[in-house]
Amino acid sequence: MDEEYPARAPEDAWQLPQILDALFIFVALLTPDGRVRYVNEAPLRRSGLHSDALLGQHLAETPWFAHSDSERERIRRAIRRTAAGETVQDDFNIRRPKPSGDEVTMETTFTPLRDARGRIRGMIVAALDVTERQQQRARVDRLTRLLRMQSSINAAVARIRDREELLREACHLALDSGGYHNAALWSVEPERHCARLVYRTGGAGISIPPEIPLSDESEADTSLTARALRTRAICISDLRQSEPPVGNRDQMLAFGYQSLTALPLVVDGKALAALSLASMDRSQIEDEHLAVLQDIGTTLSFALHSHQLQHVAEFLQHFDPLTGLAGRTEFIERLERIIGEDAALPAERAVVTFNLQRLTHVNDSLGRNVGDGLLR
Repeated sequence: MDEEYPARAPEDAWQLPQILDALFIFVALLTPDGRVRYVNEAPLRRSGLHSDALLGQHLAETPWFAHSDSERERIRRAIRRTAAGETVQDDFNIRRPKPSGDEVTMETTFTPLRDARGRIRGMIVAALDVTERQQQRARVDRLTRLLRMQSSINAAVARIRDREELLREACHLALDSGGYHNAALWSVEPERHCARLVYRTGGAGISIPPEIPLSDESEADTSLTARALRTRAICISDLRQSEPPVGNRDQMLAFGYQSLTALPLVVDGKALAALSLASMDRSQIEDEHLAVLQDIGTTLSFALHSHQLQHVAEFLQHFDPLTGLAGRTEFIERLERIIGEDAALPAERAVVTFNLQRLTHVNDSLGRNVGDGLLR
């Protein structure tokens, strides 16, 4: 037999507990029913615990899992499967004791421990903190979804000419491409100092008011969308926090929502509309995410501005800007349409026109505003 790999345990095997205690990977030895017989010290110190607080306890009843009945049941299920001879791999969420109280994700493996006859005498648990890895993956996934949403909205802007249809499509794309779970479109009505709900998609069961009041600088905002419209800036809220203000916060949390984003659409310095986007995703919005959202808002605002200019140009082409009455071209088109469609009209028809004379005398003596009023 090769002397480099002896059949017997090496003489320094007594150092194995010290080696395990130096690892930052959690290692525990459990009885077949899941009670802790041994645990290495290093990960315990990071959690603010000592082995005395765990030895003899069922793993599911340790302080790590006191925050969640569902996680305790998942641990018990994994132990039962391992006791039956199966190797189990899964991620479990633990909460470190106070003062930290951090919730972390542990990538965990349960392996049956057998004696020389193959009988299961216990199990080995090895766990690695993968919280940072998961958070990084979530950030990348979130950015990927936002970039997909941005690309889809850019294509919609080039394809859709109707303003309301474009904004409705943006709501759908927020769900289909952006990964949001609820989207609502609000239109500002300045004369009523409110924003009116125009359209919503997703979020079944969540009640949304038909309109929200808009405040000025002297009043507190009543909702995240109102704040975004007032400040003309993107507003994002972690729904688990009390600020900034969010309408129906408790109801949204009860349905599993974690965050809300309000995206104002600004044209010529005025907020005309806003998209409110709710998500069940806990991942935080990073700078690169915010930059994409700002680009999306800018694109939609530019599209609204272009549609507004196009609408003005079309209006001036067919209507008189002062009176709002149809111009010559529009009048003739309407007249031809009426004549062609209404067979009940008599064969002989007459069109009466009239003109205001000496209107310049009114303008010169009383002012152009009075003359314009007379025309209207």
